[in-house]
Amino acid sequence: MNATEIKKIAIIAMTIDHIAWILPNEMLCSYIMHVIGRITAPIMWFFIAGGFNYGVLVPVSEISICLEEWGEQ
Repeated sequence: MNATEIKKIAIIAMTIDHIAWILPNEMLCSYIMHVIGRITAPIMWFFIAGGFNYGVLVPVSEISICLEEWGEQ
């Protein structure tokens, strides 16, 4: 599996977790859907930690400056 496939799994798991919030909490399938959704956080943490190795994480202040400059054009 490559990184893109793992990210797609995380997105699907998160979507399942969000759908579970619509269902009543007493239902067993709601609980199971929440458990499935909980795999999203560790997957995303893994990719965030990997980003530190490559230095691709950009401080939020730099992103906001870029957005402001882009809006002025």
